[in-house]
Amino acid sequence: MRDFALEAGRFLVARRVVHVPAPVVVRVAAASTIGIVPRAFLDAAVTALTRFSKRYGAYPWHAYTVVVQADRPTTAEEYPTIVFVSPDVPLEAVTHETGHQWFYSLVGDNQARTPWLDESLTQWATARVWNEVTSEAGTDIPANVLNQLGQPMAFWGALPFMPDVWDGLYMQGVKAFASFGNDGGVDCALRRYVHNNAFRTAEPRDVLDALAPTFPDAEAVLAGFGVRV
Repeated sequence: MRDFALEAGRFLVARRVVHVPAPVVVRVAAASTIGIVPRAFLDAAVTALTRFSKRYGAYPWHAYTVVVQADRPTTAEEYPTIVFVSPDVPLEAVTHETGHQWFYSLVGDNQARTPWLDESLTQWATARVWNEVTSEAGTDIPANVLNQLGQPMAFWGALPFMPDVWDGLYMQGVKAFASFGNDGGVDCALRRYVHNNAFRTAEPRDVLDALAPTFPDAEAVLAGFGVRV
């Protein structure tokens, strides 16, 4: 694994085994002070893990855990095989953090230099699960982040998350992939990207190489959104 995290405390735990195709134990561990296990979070995690495994390649580990924290509001944070959320986030956040098991965990990237390689790809995967590609691709991108998708965190970190980072890095990523006009083709390309780059650190060129067999103009299309290789 490329990273490690843990959470210590008292938890209420719900679990389910999914076959993707190997068996994976999916757990939601909620801080005991919350008083309940958000079963909808478990359903969302199971659905996401199953669909992403079919779409982008099998989840390669034996367990996946969603920790619901009581002491950090509006939290959604990813690590290999474990993610952290707060009970006030929407279910899409669970799906998004699960998507990071492929785009950052299985296929790594330099998150400081090319954050779009994990956030944009993961948001695309999330939008596909929730059937929100069309609505998210229709987002009006603020002028100060328009066509700046490939910028490093030195650029994004100086901006407010809402709306600039959210629209410029997450929604604009969905807009870029949707512009190819073939959602299934994009998914096939991302499956190729995962297959070719699993357990290594990818670069923007690797995404373009995966897209090119289906979309020969991929480099020009993404360059229009500010991606450089």
